[in-house]
Amino acid sequence: MVGPQTDTLVKPDMRAVLSRTHIGADLHGFLLPTLEAVSNAIHGIEMRFGEAAITTSGKIQIQIDAANDPENILISVTDNGTGLDNDNYASFRTPFTGHKLKSRGRGFGRFIAFKVFNRILYSSRYGTGAGGAATRTFRFDINQPNEFIYFDGEPDFQGFGSRVEYNEPLPEWHLLIRELDQASIADHVASHFLPQFLY
Repeated sequence: MVGPQTDTLVKPDMRAVLSRTHIGADLHGFLLPTLEAVSNAIHGIEMRFGEAAITTSGKIQIQIDAANDPENILISVTDNGTGLDNDNYASFRTPFTGHKLKSRGRGFGRFIAFKVFNRILYSSRYGTGAGGAATRTFRFDINQPNEFIYFDGEPDFQGFGSRVEYNEPLPEWHLLIRELDQASIADHVASHFLPQFLY
């Protein structure tokens, strides 16, 4: 007689999931990782500041360096939210987590970035209780056997929060990058989040 058996699900093959995920080859498609990062930043700020998040306390900075140079472009999104504390980090490490569904997110933004960029770096400073603070800095790469490559050092911003940096865009985006227009980027990001801010 065979006794009770237990088993667990095998971790999803996120590279296969991404290969079946299509995004438009336009400005929106290129900015999709940035839009997802801003959405995550809003959620982190709401977690930290509650109702004061949007009106007084929350800050999000989007910076694009070398905007028309595919070899050197760097996009960063920095917030002063709760940061990648233990709960948020556990959620980050779990594909399709229900944690994001509570805040109207999809939990897929960190993966969709690989449809546009080869290199993604995260840095965060967060509270540990009793006035303490800790940091996490790592490169996230789903194409590696170990997807997390950790770095020492402090995040390059003050206070609590998170920063994600995107660079090394895939070759198919190079032509669009050479033709990027600063005003169009700003308008697209603003119009994407306008309904949420109005709400």
